[in-house]
Amino acid sequence: MRTRRLLLLVLSSGLIAQSALAARPAPSPTEAAARQTWRCAYKGRWSAEGGKGGGEFAWKVQWRGFGANWSLGGQYEDAFGPSTLSGGCRDGKCKVSQTYATGQLAGATYDWFGTYTDQAVAPDRTLNTFAGTWRRRGGEARGPWSATAECQLVRPSSRAPQAPIRPIAPGKGEAKKP
Repeated sequence: MRTRRLLLLVLSSGLIAQSALAARPAPSPTEAAARQTWRCAYKGRWSAEGGKGGGEFAWKVQWRGFGANWSLGGQYEDAFGPSTLSGGCRDGKCKVSQTYATGQLAGATYDWFGTYTDQAVAPDRTLNTFAGTWRRRGGEARGPWSATAECQLVRPSSRAPQAPIRPIAPGKGEAKKP
């Protein structure tokens, strides 16, 4: 009898979970139409606290999202070599992770926290200014950074369906040492 109750509980829990998933509303037509993709080529500068270095960098990223939720991904290049970027923004606050692919920092990951502003240049172009702080995961290195890009709206293809947007919540504070 106990086995039957447990089985019934497990089955009913699965049905409840399926019902909850099925009840999740699909994006509204307005929300689906508002999703956008932007390509940006940033030029920026980073520095380390205590005057322990710094340099220029270039980001080539693609932003996808709508409203206050955006995801981004792309490539980063500086004097230490190439790396990949991925992250997201919610309500203008962003966290981006960078991992070096090759070179003396191969495998090292850095987190970039910041905020951005957009200034419309044309209906399909904006000037994006991005600034904040960075830190090396598992290390003491950290400091400020800033970058600027002119971004271009990418026209969506009518044949290619867009994947759902999964915003990444920005990191919580930076006072904690890695």
